[in-house]
Amino acid sequence: MIPAWNSGTNRQRKGLHRCLVSGDHPAIRDLVLNAKQLRLFEAQIAEIDRHIIEKIRADPEFAERFDILQNMPGVAEVTAFILLIEMPDLGTLSGR
Repeated sequence: MIPAWNSGTNRQRKGLHRCLVSGDHPAIRDLVLNAKQLRLFEAQIAEIDRHIIEKIRADPEFAERFDILQNMPGVAEVTAFILLIEMPDLGTLSGR
């Protein structure tokens, strides 16, 4: 709970409530703007991830190594992306 909510008069509480609901306070406007920017960044990241998956799936060798990596415990999609991008020869070297 907001500390100012418990201390203060009923009029102050109503004023604070009105400010929070209406978004008139600069801090509230900043929070709303930050939330919108965050949603935009998340959408852009999702789009980039889709493009990476398309590129990986277009190459049968990369697709196979990607699937193998993702089946390893603790390796999710992004980790598999990074391993394939940073170490493209992963899984192709002999034991010598």
